[in-house]
Amino acid sequence: MAANASAGPHDTHPLLDPGVHQALARAERNPVGVIVRLRSGGATAQRVRLRGARAVAAGGTLSADYLRGAIGAEDLSALELDPNVDHVSLDAPVMASMSTDASGPLADSALLLSSLGVEEVDGGHRVGVAVIDSGIQPSPGLRPVAAYDFTRGGLRTAPSDEYGHGTHVAGLIAAAAAAGMRGIAPGVRLISLKVLDGEGRGVTSDVIDAIDFAVANRRALGIDIINLSLGHPITEPAADDPLVEAVNHASRAGLIVVVAAGNSGRGPAGDPVYGGIMSPANAISAITVGAADTLHTVGRADDVVAGYSSRGPTRFDYRAKPDVVAPGHNLVSIGAEGSFLFEGHPERQVVDPRGRPYLRLSGTSMAAAVVSGVVALLVDEQHQNGRTLTPNEAKAALEFTAIPVVGADRLSQGAGSVNARGAIDLVGRRSRTAGGERGTSPSTAAATVFDSTSYTWSQTIVWGNTIVWGNAIVWGNTIVWGNAIVWGNAIVWGNAIVWGNSWTVEGDAVLDSSPTWTAAYANDPVADLAVGGEAIVWGNTFAP
Repeated sequence: MAANASAGPHDTHPLLDPGVHQALARAERNPVGVIVRLRSGGATAQRVRLRGARAVAAGGTLSADYLRGAIGAEDLSALELDPNVDHVSLDAPVMASMSTDASGPLADSALLLSSLGVEEVDGGHRVGVAVIDSGIQPSPGLRPVAAYDFTRGGLRTAPSDEYGHGTHVAGLIAAAAAAGMRGIAPGVRLISLKVLDGEGRGVTSDVIDAIDFAVANRRALGIDIINLSLGHPITEPAADDPLVEAVNHASRAGLIVVVAAGNSGRGPAGDPVYGGIMSPANAISAITVGAADTLHTVGRADDVVAGYSSRGPTRFDYRAKPDVVAPGHNLVSIGAEGSFLFEGHPERQVVDPRGRPYLRLSGTSMAAAVVSGVVALLVDEQHQNGRTLTPNEAKAALEFTAIPVVGADRLSQGAGSVNARGAIDLVGRRSRTAGGERGTSPSTAAATVFDSTSYTWSQTIVWGNTIVWGNAIVWGNTIVWGNAIVWGNAIVWGNAIVWGNSWTVEGDAVLDSSPTWTAAYANDPVADLAVGGEAIVWGNTFAP
């Protein structure tokens, strides 16, 4: 059964994002920001109608196909009747994916590196990471090679961070020894693309422009990875969301996009909530990251998924997200002195004996940064062998080698908690087998040792609305792992999935022709849950 329909957007989705109606209702008579997707050649009339109209990047180029502007309630009828208008989305406010939860012990950089198995890895030297955030404040051991401010139209500027979130994220990715702490990949070249202001506020259209800039300048600036530790609540299907389209376009261009899942995993009473994934973490191409709490230990047996970490499925599309979880609770990284977060939260400041400023923060923002650093190590491993790592391959390596979190369901943890040491080993094995070495049997090598204990890999890949348990990965024409997965520009799992520009679910899939979705699945055991849309299959049992 094909998951992609041939019908046009008007046949399957409403013309207006429901978020536009909600925003207009809240704004009363004030105009609200929108992003209008236009049919070919339909921009001229809309430039007149939209207040402050200007082009917005989406799908790859600054073009007349998308306009941003503002509308009032009186403009809706004209937009709906205009044959040139394809869709109207809210230019939604975006926020950093940071949690207020600061309970438990600190997780310093030494513990973080050990828990990932990369304490002796000094990598990332051939890799560029674009941090789309609040900026990066330069300091010893942390200095971006370029900085652009999209809150001011994408101007090249001196690096700065008035809010403090982007600096913390960047430190987790790439802080070098001079900072007094070490990021995951200290050799990385950082490119700062500022989209959040000094109070952590931003808008979707600026984020889209920053993503498009990264795509257009990926070769000039040497960008391999985009880190998005921000987002907004999902208000429309992924197919209509311009921010999701920007992420998917970046992935099609070969950039690996790492996105925070969001911090909506708990209800008002502290009960678990399902369905709180943020946009653009619902992009099928993104590596969507939830937060784990290591409880200040190197071993994995006591790890838990942080209660605030957003769980799947995604609203409207019922996709299985997050893809993985990673340490994200109470992580210590570089503090941006004078910033909103650093000065406004003295209780989170950590100062070392030399007086260097650090900050402890929690959230899927931090977890996404950790994964961006891990992906940088994987990309570097491939670059050393004259190869590139595609977004699909990066996601597969992270999921296949992830270590399941005991007691957590798949909509909370995805394939499991990121295992950097195992992923590096697997990607390195690709290079060795490409050179003639035979793949290793999963029965003898599908495990990684942490703190003297061996932990078995998930050997699982979760994709879109289907989870597939297998024991093989084939890269190109080379068998790297077993005999069940073929990987290239399209993906084939035995007879279960084919996914390229379109994808098909067949075989052991559970299909629900009339799926339902609610904002929260509270206190619902979902270990063997199948959610409509196309299919989610957990383990070897299928539940309608």
